[in-house]
Amino acid sequence: MFIDPAGNLYAGEMRVGDREATPEEIAAWEISRQPAPIDQIRTIERALEVSDAMQRGSRLVSLSYALDDLIRIAELKGQIVTRQQAHAWAMVNDPNYKTLYDAEQVIKPLRALV
Repeated sequence: MFIDPAGNLYAGEMRVGDREATPEEIAAWEISRQPAPIDQIRTIERALEVSDAMQRGSRLVSLSYALDDLIRIAELKGQIVTRQQAHAWAMVNDPNYKTLYDAEQVIKPLRALV
């Protein structure tokens, strides 16, 4: 690796007026060519396994939060509601909950095939 008088690093044959790059300059150049940390993060998140895990985690957390919220509301009204009772109510009265729950039930056996 060589450096021209303007400070540009390049590979190839040394030209008149250029000098050999130091190991430190080469290391700094290699680091500068790496993607930015946010780009590295986005690449990892786009990986099929990570994307699937994020989607599944989102579904499960949303379903659990919905049940916890229903139980909390019932407790504020002096009622005792089990998770199964909250689930049964949500399946009938909360279309978003039902959609996510039904999706997870269809996806669960498919995941075993991946």
